[in-house]
Amino acid sequence: MKEPARVAVSLELPDLGVLPVADPPLTDAESEKARLEQAEEAWQQLLVRYPTAVRPEVSFGYVTDETRVEIMRACLSAAGLPIDEGRDADGHVVSIGTSTTNEAEAIAQYSCVTAHPTRIVWAGPNEAERGWFYDYLTEFSAPCLAANGIETEPPPTREEFIATWPNQGWYPAVGMSADAAWDASLEAACPSANGTIADILAAHDTRR
Repeated sequence: MKEPARVAVSLELPDLGVLPVADPPLTDAESEKARLEQAEEAWQQLLVRYPTAVRPEVSFGYVTDETRVEIMRACLSAAGLPIDEGRDADGHVVSIGTSTTNEAEAIAQYSCVTAHPTRIVWAGPNEAERGWFYDYLTEFSAPCLAANGIETEPPPTREEFIATWPNQGWYPAVGMSADAAWDASLEAACPSANGTIADILAAHDTRR
């Protein structure tokens, strides 16, 4: 006899107040500055592993959400790098990555990533939004997961979370499992169990 499907337990969402107002989109100059900073950060991370690496000259062209996956796939494949695919709950490929084992491969990966960036139009959540997000995670997400037998690491302080975002090192989410029905039930009961800040902000944005 087949066992009944597990059904996740939900909790009442506490009153967190209205989602704070987001910052306006970046100007073209701010977007270009962010692109250059992103490329510099990627190169500095490579230098941690390969201090004597020579930075290549890379011409870039923006990709869109519709073209990003295939363009990156083609670039990584042309460089002889393995392809790692990220798929959503429906099995669609939503991200393309790779792994590297030596300096030449790391430089090739850097070149593909910096040659095909997505235009940065949002600087990320501001301090007020980060605070709201922290309250959501600590007052709803973590307790909801705990109600379903899923324990998470203790959170940092609210001040630390806000100051160190997005490198706060804490996020009470569990990701996808091999049980699609359970994943769907858990996500329905504890929105963001498999999601991201963008999912949460979109779901609870009462300003629209």
